[in-house]
Amino acid sequence: MNPGRNLICSPLSIHSCLGMIRLGADEGTTTAKELDKGIGFTSNDESEIAEDFHIALEPYQDDTMLNMAYKMYVMHEFEIRPEFHEILTEKFHSEPENVDFSENTVAAEKINEWIETKMNHLIKDQVSPDILNETTGLVLISAAHFKAEWSIGFSVRATRREFFNIDPKNKIRVLMMNNFHEYDYADLKQFDAKALRLNFSNTPLQMIIILPNNAFGLETLIEALSTTSLESIISLLTRKRVYLKLPKFTAEFEQDLTPVFPELGVKRIFMNKAELGKISETNRVIKVSSVLHKASIELSEEGDEVLPLPELKPTMVKGKIRKPPSPVNFYADHPFYYAIYDAVHGPLVVGSLQAPLPAPCINNPLKPCYCERS
Repeated sequence: MNPGRNLICSPLSIHSCLGMIRLGADEGTTTAKELDKGIGFTSNDESEIAEDFHIALEPYQDDTMLNMAYKMYVMHEFEIRPEFHEILTEKFHSEPENVDFSENTVAAEKINEWIETKMNHLIKDQVSPDILNETTGLVLISAAHFKAEWSIGFSVRATRREFFNIDPKNKIRVLMMNNFHEYDYADLKQFDAKALRLNFSNTPLQMIIILPNNAFGLETLIEALSTTSLESIISLLTRKRVYLKLPKFTAEFEQDLTPVFPELGVKRIFMNKAELGKISETNRVIKVSSVLHKASIELSEEGDEVLPLPELKPTMVKGKIRKPPSPVNFYADHPFYYAIYDAVHGPLVVGSLQAPLPAPCINNPLKPCYCERS
């Protein structure tokens, strides 16, 4: 956990980079076995792995809401095998490319230009020249940006400056969106939390928010969720009338993921013993130098206009008056976990919102409002 820091990543774009590396690993080697076990590919057959990624990635190649980029850059001395280039281009929709990392400024500019173009200028300056030099062998790049409109939009008039609790000592005013409508909701007693699903317009992608009941219980919640599938939580959702408060937010996060994978048992790809002979025809060992990831998300009031819910009236059941069920409150006024997911392919973007941007100050609309920080 990073207290006060908004975390966001795209599992699919990261996984795609590792899938490309897996296809470059010599079959039956320690490198291949570590990737199969640590990353959890559905098969250890290369053609099946490639086809699985093709099926997962194909729907998002022209998606205007979820932009993803993932690419392998290889030191120019290691000429890429034609058959390896072909399978990555065909199945991953991503061409591996040779570059001279010793010209670090030029190399970084080239990579960043590709990212910016691929991401429609939504993500910039991901790669610093400082991480590149003549010893850099292979760099994996992944990026994602998500922005969509809700199937049930929020009224801009209902957005208010309200408190968001960052931690026990600090709270700030944020732009809080408000709505009252029917959503899929679950009371997760086993996690001391509650869940809400929101749909987006013109896409099968959905967002689930898991909000700890304890305003400062996000770390405990995420630890508990690590052993639970998202599907099991989704299965508990039922339709409810909900009073919803959700911050209007933009979040961005970038990380060098290189230290993460050894913790999963994937070590060999970073070592001088890496067995990645299917990438290049050279007899020299090629190893991964960096795995870089950057992701961002934008969520605002924009969405479809819907009619207000009609008032529910008491009904008569077996001669007795039955009151309508009471609405539930879902006030996301403290840190929470969220996932943008596809019912077929699972989570595509996951994150935790811990510190939304402060709302503009009333006295100075151009200045963030920290004046009410306690």
